[in-house]
Amino acid sequence: MKGDSGWGRGHLFSLWDEPKKKRKTIPKKLLRKAVWERDKGICRVCGHKVDPNDWALGHNRARSRGGKLTFKNTYVVHPVCNRSQQSLTLKETHRLIGSPETEQDKSRRLLNSLTVDQLKKLAERHGIKLRDRVVDNFLWPTYGPPSKRQYVNALAKVLTSRQVKVGLGKIS
Repeated sequence: MKGDSGWGRGHLFSLWDEPKKKRKTIPKKLLRKAVWERDKGICRVCGHKVDPNDWALGHNRARSRGGKLTFKNTYVVHPVCNRSQQSLTLKETHRLIGSPETEQDKSRRLLNSLTVDQLKKLAERHGIKLRDRVVDNFLWPTYGPPSKRQYVNALAKVLTSRQVKVGLGKIS
């Protein structure tokens, strides 16, 4: 081509406006199968078994609120439960319909009432190691001790509310 030195219109355009790299999306059929296997065919809203031929992919964060079609954000749900959920998160829906508090929510509530020192001792007792949190600085990142939120999140995944109460008795 005449005058083709690699600096054509498209090339110059991309120097200033780099196209965003799109994340590879999982095909919807594969995602549905993976979510079905993870949730074992149980509706996350009402807790009942779902018909394998008539179910929907529910979104924890609704697409209207910026949620994506990802494995972490989707779950098995009855079509009726999905419609009744509207654009609420799963936690908001459970609160709205008055579902009993989950075991993880109970332990998280108990853990939030503890001090950072108590959480640290509980984590050491159960062999949970946390990374330091990164605090952004102007020139370079600095590292601080793990935050209370980090301790609560890590412990809530492992401990039940009963274990937290027993652990508190041993610490005190």
